This record gives sequence, structure tokens and C-alpha cells, in this order.
Amino acid sequence: MKPDLTRAEKLRAIMEILDTNAVDYLTPLVADHIDSIDLEELRNQERLPYPKAS
Repeated sequence: MKPDLTRAEKLRAIMEILDTNAVDYLTPLVADHIDSIDLEELRNQERLPYPKAS
């Protein structure tokens, strides 16, 4: 993940306040997002909802 500078600074502040690291903070957020995706619905779309990584 590579957030823009403003978000990266905010993430850094959040981690400092919560006394945690990026992996421990972001893992449950990413896991929840992945769990929310319906693979069949995604497979049947004509176009992906997210831009492809280059």
C-alpha cells in the first residue's frame, strides 16, 4: 500500500497514538474489506471496480 503524503502522515499519527505498527493496524481493515467482496459478483462484472496495478 502506498498512500498519498497526507494519508501517510495521518496513518503515522494514528499508529503513534495507538502505539501500534502499520501491519497490526491495517491487517484487520484489509481482511474486513476482502471478506466483504463477493467473488461471483466480481467475476461476472464486465469491468473491474478497481484500477489494475501497473
